[in-house]
Amino acid sequence: MPLVYGIYSVPWWCNVLVATITYVLLTQVIPSFAGTHIILEPISQALSLHAVYIAGIFLLPTPFSLAQGRTKKRLREQQTSLDSICLLTWQDFKLLVSEAYKRKDFQVIKNGQRGADGTIDIIIGKEGRTHIVQCK
Repeated sequence: MPLVYGIYSVPWWCNVLVATITYVLLTQVIPSFAGTHIILEPISQALSLHAVYIAGIFLLPTPFSLAQGRTKKRLREQQTSLDSICLLTWQDFKLLVSEAYKRKDFQVIKNGQRGADGTIDIIIGKEGRTHIVQCK
């Protein structure tokens, strides 16, 4: 099952959490375990020195996660009738369908193929079963 789900689809707070945990590990936990070991101490010091940059890498997707979340919210709020759904682009419709399945407790895995037609749009799973969704 292809898993091309984009780092931007992770909730923004997950990025912040991972960055925070990484920073604490590199500046507090690892140095305490390394102690004065002849090999581990210099490695620990180097990691601690660059902890801000290493942890910052995990924050890079945060703006994309926020933007994706706002897009999903906007799409949900704007849909008041079948007519409003008919006016969506195929990309927004696919995103809206994905969000609807997520809200029904399906695991949603987006297919990496891009195209308006002829490709599998979404792969969903629930209770050990996998389903293919073609958005039309």
